[in-house]
Amino acid sequence: MGWILEPGQSTILHTLSAEGTIREVSSLPAGVSTRPALPADLAAGDELVLVRITEDAELDLELLRYLQEHGVEPGAALKVREATPFNALIVVDGPRGQVALGFPIATKLRVRRV
Repeated sequence: MGWILEPGQSTILHTLSAEGTIREVSSLPAGVSTRPALPADLAAGDELVLVRITEDAELDLELLRYLQEHGVEPGAALKVREATPFNALIVVDGPRGQVALGFPIATKLRVRRV
């Protein structure tokens, strides 16, 4: 889903700028980089933790409501039940049951493998 971060690969920090706005800073160990991953890179049985929801997703109130109803929020444990590239769909088991996510939505979520 979006960017997949391997365990220990990245630290995400939020800092308050002088203007009073929050900005995100990613710090990676030397020689380590994140790799862009399409939802198609996921397979049934993959265990994930949701790291963050992107700003694009946060602007979509209907999507946020859907994610909240299903307990899909930062820190949530997710297990891929089904990943089907031919119909661009991922189904995960979340804190409140199954959640279906189309690839366009899944790319707006940042997860790491457990």
